[in-house]
Amino acid sequence: MTNKFDNLYSQNKSRSFVLHLVRAYLPINKVQKYWGNHDGESDQLKNEKIRCCCCGTPLASIEEIWSKTVATPGVMEDQMKYSIDAMLNPDAHKDDKREDVPIVKAINGKVQAFTGDKTETKMCLACVKELLEFTQNMILRGDKQINFAIRKEMAKEFPDALETINGIQQKQKEDYEARKKRKLEEQNKPKEVKTSGSTNAFGDFLSPEQKAKLGIK
Repeated sequence: MTNKFDNLYSQNKSRSFVLHLVRAYLPINKVQKYWGNHDGESDQLKNEKIRCCCCGTPLASIEEIWSKTVATPGVMEDQMKYSIDAMLNPDAHKDDKREDVPIVKAINGKVQAFTGDKTETKMCLACVKELLEFTQNMILRGDKQINFAIRKEMAKEFPDALETINGIQQKQKEDYEARKKRKLEEQNKPKEVKTSGSTNAFGDFLSPEQKAKLGIK
């Protein structure tokens, strides 16, 4: 199955948008449920119309879900009755659709909205998972832009860990260069000419004058 982000990333006009999503939603600890947009004066829930920026699925904030389910009389009671009946009579509900569930019906079939860091975008959970899968695949493929974006965000989130990793990599590089230098020095070192042991042993039986004539020290 083709990942929708593969198609978006392959197009120049939408590549920067995908990179923005990668920086905004990853590492995964940046992903959070969208609470909603309050009216600053009355603190009442605005009637927001949110859609997933990638697939267009209608989304609901936590505030909207709360106001239309828990805060609305009768909805949670209907949900409890439905859940109990579904457990006791599973065959009667085997053909039920998602929209048949009372709390889903109360929010008009919408799904939970998620958002990231420093972004106005909202996404459904399915697209968040797809973005994570896409990013993992691109890292394994060695895509330079995705790798750079992730390393930059990791440096912001975990500066100490990244500094340690960079330090280890630098130490490994220095050790490699030092070993390479020592090996090269050993290869270029002049070899010493040694007198064989048999010649030295023979010279032990000669007088100084005889050694001088034969050129033996």
